[in-house]
Amino acid sequence: MHSIKHAFAVAGTIQLPMANPGQRRGVERSLLAFVTLLLIVGFGLVYAAKMLPSVTPVITSQTLNVNAASADQLAHELSISRSKARELVEFRDSRPGHAFPSVYSVRNSKVLKGVAVDWQANMMCVRTPAEVRLNFTLFVTLFVIAFWAYHLLLTRKYPAADPYLLPLVMFLAGVGLLMVFSVKDPFRDSFSFVTQARGVVLASVIAGMLPLTAAYRKLPLHRYGFAYAAGAILLMFILMSPLGHGPAGAKVMALGFEPVEIIKVLLVFFVASYLAERRLSLQSSWTKSAKLPELRDLIPLAAMYLFVLLLFAIVKDMGPAVLLYGTFVTLVYLVTGRALYPMVALVLLLVAGAAGYALHFGFFATRVDMWLHPLDNHNRLGGQLAMGLWGMATGGVFGTGLGLGNPALVPRAGSDMVFTSIGEELGLVGSLTVLIVYAVIILRGFRIARNAVDDFDRLLAAGLTTLIGIQAIVITGGATGLVPLTGVTLPFVSYGTSSLMADFLSIGILMRISAKQTPSDVASVAPQAYPRAARVVVTTIVTILLAGVGIGRLIVVQGVQDKQLATQALRIPDADKVVRKHYNPRLEAMALTIPRGSIFDRNGNLLARNAKPGEPGVRYFCNRPRVYPYGPIGANIVLAAEQRHGTTNPIGCDEILSGLGDGSQMLELYRRRNLPFAPHPKGTDVTLTLDIALQKAAMIALNRAASEHGNGRGAAVALDATSGELLAAATAPTFNPNTLTNEEWDALHSDADPANPLLNRPFAGVYPPGSTFKLVTATAALNAGHSDFRVKCAHDIDNVRWTFNGKHYSRRRITDETGMPSHGNEGMANAVRVSCNVYFGRLAIDIGATDLEHAIQAYHFSYCPTLEKLGEDLPDCGYGQGQVLATPLEMARVSQTIAAKGVLAPALFVKGVQPDEPPSAVMTSANAIALGTMMRGVVANGTAKGVFDSLGVDVAGKTGSAQLNRGKTHSWFTGYAPFDTPKIAFACVIEHGGYGRTAAASVCREMIRAAVK
Repeated sequence: MHSIKHAFAVAGTIQLPMANPGQRRGVERSLLAFVTLLLIVGFGLVYAAKMLPSVTPVITSQTLNVNAASADQLAHELSISRSKARELVEFRDSRPGHAFPSVYSVRNSKVLKGVAVDWQANMMCVRTPAEVRLNFTLFVTLFVIAFWAYHLLLTRKYPAADPYLLPLVMFLAGVGLLMVFSVKDPFRDSFSFVTQARGVVLASVIAGMLPLTAAYRKLPLHRYGFAYAAGAILLMFILMSPLGHGPAGAKVMALGFEPVEIIKVLLVFFVASYLAERRLSLQSSWTKSAKLPELRDLIPLAAMYLFVLLLFAIVKDMGPAVLLYGTFVTLVYLVTGRALYPMVALVLLLVAGAAGYALHFGFFATRVDMWLHPLDNHNRLGGQLAMGLWGMATGGVFGTGLGLGNPALVPRAGSDMVFTSIGEELGLVGSLTVLIVYAVIILRGFRIARNAVDDFDRLLAAGLTTLIGIQAIVITGGATGLVPLTGVTLPFVSYGTSSLMADFLSIGILMRISAKQTPSDVASVAPQAYPRAARVVVTTIVTILLAGVGIGRLIVVQGVQDKQLATQALRIPDADKVVRKHYNPRLEAMALTIPRGSIFDRNGNLLARNAKPGEPGVRYFCNRPRVYPYGPIGANIVLAAEQRHGTTNPIGCDEILSGLGDGSQMLELYRRRNLPFAPHPKGTDVTLTLDIALQKAAMIALNRAASEHGNGRGAAVALDATSGELLAAATAPTFNPNTLTNEEWDALHSDADPANPLLNRPFAGVYPPGSTFKLVTATAALNAGHSDFRVKCAHDIDNVRWTFNGKHYSRRRITDETGMPSHGNEGMANAVRVSCNVYFGRLAIDIGATDLEHAIQAYHFSYCPTLEKLGEDLPDCGYGQGQVLATPLEMARVSQTIAAKGVLAPALFVKGVQPDEPPSAVMTSANAIALGTMMRGVVANGTAKGVFDSLGVDVAGKTGSAQLNRGKTHSWFTGYAPFDTPKIAFACVIEHGGYGRTAAASVCREMIRAAVK
């Protein structure tokens, strides 16, 4: 850190001898030549990149130039009537330049409003390659000439002026032009490059050279303090009037320019003039800690704060307010040297910001939410920061290359978010270079202020430099997530003529002040407090730029967490207000160029494939045309397989199907896509463990049972009893992926349909398991050595009491299902066979919450209560009620474990993919055999007697009827078959289906029938 401070101290004190001012211009000439050469190479690279067919759709003989087309040609190309085409030609000829600025302005014109148009933007253009080449060459040349003309003016008139500012500003303005040209399609978009280049040339010639004229030199500028304030107030009134306009009710533009840009400079002039005039009075009063400033000194400064608040209220953005107030407070601090004032000012600024956030001023609240939650917020427009971070992270350390990125994917990529465009295409190297250039400008500006010949020039130079510095911090910090985004421009870089004029005027003034510096042999006339305060200000600004934005954010975003950020999902609401995941569109587009693998079931039946050329396909699942031969039969499983793998989607195979592995591999592929011999991956086919024939049988049985006995909703799961492979996973209701329309897809994602067909109920449907959970309680009892536990059942039992963690609990009554007889003195086998709640409630109390929790964890349940909650609700949990919840897959795995003699197999969904978990022993083989025998008793002579008699194989199972607060109970059944040589384990739930044997067991019967054929 000491070496960094020393380096900047040296940079800030570079001083060429006054006796040889020509040497300064020589340094400037050398730097200008270097920057010119660097930018010419950059312009050549960005132009060549934008002409690549892979970057910009080419212009061919078939491309229609809408600015040169006749009415007949427009009518034919757009499939509109000749009369509409003639209207369109007349409208085109009435526009400035008799031309459309972009092909998109044709589609959005009032002539075609409400008219069906055959719209193919790539088949049209508004300018030819020759026009683009001519304008590009012309304005690059004018850009270079303008800066060299400025250099010649300084050489002839002001040889002692600072030699570093002009090359630095030329570099920044050139980078801005490179980004503006890169963001747009030069043939089809508005030609913003020409507008920006023209703005730079005019700004540098007019605004930048204005302070160097003789007329400016003769003006007693320090005497017009309140005239500057009056001018700023007048512009404020213009902005407040009906002439002012902007998005979301904000007032930004008026009379074709942005008044705020002029207001900023005028207020710096006013504050510099006022403080220079009152400096001695302010110092004498403000340096005494016990005495406040005099009222006549305080009123104009208080008015300044109110003015800033008014500007915030009008513009509805904190950006301009932060710039003005920060600059104002900095100048006050430079005069007084008292740190109290910037500290109080920061508090006041935070109060104003908090009030603006609470009142939802303009986009300010949205921007704060974006800053707090860049990748997960509930604002429809809350993705701008995440999109910028995606772009910068995609660029990484060295960038995608000039013209080879996709900065246009970020809203306002050429203005508010231009810094993210720099980061994407020039990488961490380029973005850090820009920050260093700003830091050097700040150092040079404050050095000019230190050597100024009078207080007004000193404060004016310091104020303008501070304005540039704070503006650079606000926009680079906002774009990288250090501070909330604001609607200000990046000095000299962002698109916009008004801001360029203000920026170059500031540089011209700094040049003028530097040209009349105090000779080195004359003592400094700076006030006593100024040197120390200036060092604090410079150190603060440069530290925030380089350490805060540069090290704290840029190095993290582009060098450390670039892979993570570039591939991370953004969650924001879509137009239908449903919050969904969105991914980096650069990587999504890259994925579309890679042939995707097909999906097969375990027997080689095709479940999903790419659509053939000209064949209609469905894009909803993986953003490319796909065909699903079995339609609704396996829609829920195929949908899950097409998505990304994760904790909530263990079937996800997108990484395999796309051929890209994880997101970091896709990112590397994207970065290398334009290099020679870039790899061209191909997706790999996937074979699921699913048996589509069994899946079909399960779907038919499930739909029938859910319709006859329930509300049409339910789920059924079948597993290989030995390996744990998923054989079937049916859900009701479902959908047909091949016939989906946009409207149906939106409806599926809305809350309008309570049936929620997209819910994959076998894995994500969470239900009270009812009596099927008694298998888990029995497992806990067997493992704890309580197999001989007996209870005298009289159908119900009153005043049940138990203790957990030193606390006493009671239940008024535990009862069996209505209509059940009392079971008498019974053991575990009979309690399982007749599904006795009284027994399992007492058994849970006997074994205790800890042993029950061990069994729950051993079976890998995800939705069961904590140990404390389990202890509070112990008897109810013992028979599958209370706070116990389970998915059909989890209950099927319980039966699979018992069938496999106590070994819980890992859940397997995809052939050849290693499971996330190893096999685990839940109980001993002897205990599993004993429990399986009890389940066989349920089917042979218990609550499921007679249901499976027609199959010709012995079945072991357990019924369940999960009681609810309202409506019929959920119908459950789980088990395995054949009993002696288990092949299939299963579970089914029918929502509000009543008793387990009636609805759910019938579905399991049909799954067994299909499996044992």
